[in-house]
Amino acid sequence: MVHGFVMPKNLFFVESIYSPLEGNELVVTLLSTVNEEDVVIRPFSLERLQMHNHRGSIREGWYVYYNEGNKIPFGYGNLSAYARQQFRNYYELRENLAERMIDPRSEEAMVPKAFLDEKNPAQIISYHVNVGHGNCSFILIVAGNFYQLWLVDCSIFDKTDHWRSYQANINDCLKAIKQRLGLKQQQQLHIERFFLTHAHHDHYSGVEFLVNNHFIDDRTICYVNLYYQMATKAYNKMLAALNNAGVKIVEPISGNSINGIQFLHPECRLYRSKATVKGFTGSHRIVGAPINNSSVVMMIRLGGRSMVFTGDLEQKGFEKMSGAGTCSNYLFLADYYAVSHHGSINGHPTMACKHVTQPMPTPLVCATHGTLRAILMGRDGAYSGIYSPVVTGYWSGVPNRLVKTENAQHYVELEWGTDVVRYI
Repeated sequence: MVHGFVMPKNLFFVESIYSPLEGNELVVTLLSTVNEEDVVIRPFSLERLQMHNHRGSIREGWYVYYNEGNKIPFGYGNLSAYARQQFRNYYELRENLAERMIDPRSEEAMVPKAFLDEKNPAQIISYHVNVGHGNCSFILIVAGNFYQLWLVDCSIFDKTDHWRSYQANINDCLKAIKQRLGLKQQQQLHIERFFLTHAHHDHYSGVEFLVNNHFIDDRTICYVNLYYQMATKAYNKMLAALNNAGVKIVEPISGNSINGIQFLHPECRLYRSKATVKGFTGSHRIVGAPINNSSVVMMIRLGGRSMVFTGDLEQKGFEKMSGAGTCSNYLFLADYYAVSHHGSINGHPTMACKHVTQPMPTPLVCATHGTLRAILMGRDGAYSGIYSPVVTGYWSGVPNRLVKTENAQHYVELEWGTDVVRYI
């Protein structure tokens, strides 16, 4: 029983529908509403995604009834009492968090000048944690006696591997950061900025842990797209944790870029569907599925070095970036590149570049041209097409250029400036 109604055992949330671009099947991830650790990840033909009680096929961000044994296994579930409650929870949390939005150019939000100085560059070390099939990157910036800790995504469970927990690896990484800073273990480490690329479990499942342990608090600036609805219980719990912590919010869109933080995608506020729109204007955009193409793509440029984080952007997302002129020019200049979509073939852009003076055929060639290190986060074979040899092959010609987090027992440490990589 939940809120007075009986939980239907076969009600699931459609977290992702992924096209591996190999064959005609789509890989669907379903999260159970009864047991949070019950997940279905399997390929379906397009015909099998049709619903027996609703026109069309299932979509990301929807609730569906799922019975594997049926000829048509899916049914529309957004009108169930449980789904309606989760949608209400999401809208309330979104509105509460939206009230905490701050001006990205305010004094508290601006990047300290000492971090941007190229003549006397700050010491930058990024830590890319082995969290199985997921993303988690800490960025430590040290200028004299002053430091900040930033975080890009944070997964703690690998749902593709029986919900294996990687909390120990995150703890080990944070302990190492304290040691580098000369802090005692009982001293609290604070995350100054948190960037969430998109609302998939393998990018946010560790956030609640960090809030509960006071790494994220009311001083933290969170860059989160509040409007692309993914009203599953787990995501709502993450939003509730941020809300309870009293964090500050900045919308991660290109118009909110500042020195040191350049948002390359998206260029405006994104809504998942017409049903999620409130206060819609002509400057906003309804994009629909897949959520991967709502991924925030950003270049962090500090101390004369830069790294591009791409989330799980897919081909159409790269096309949008290229058409807007926010793709090739920036990827061509990046020193470090976080490989999109865990090295998936669908995260490999294939169209010709635009708005770039050098004759680069695709954005990925731009990214590899000047990249000193490419960071590949994920677990080989977690999904069909991951890792794709087409994608990994771009960096295979130079030894140690492709850095895989799964090859580290705990985390990978990358020193910007010296390019030294340590597998720890």
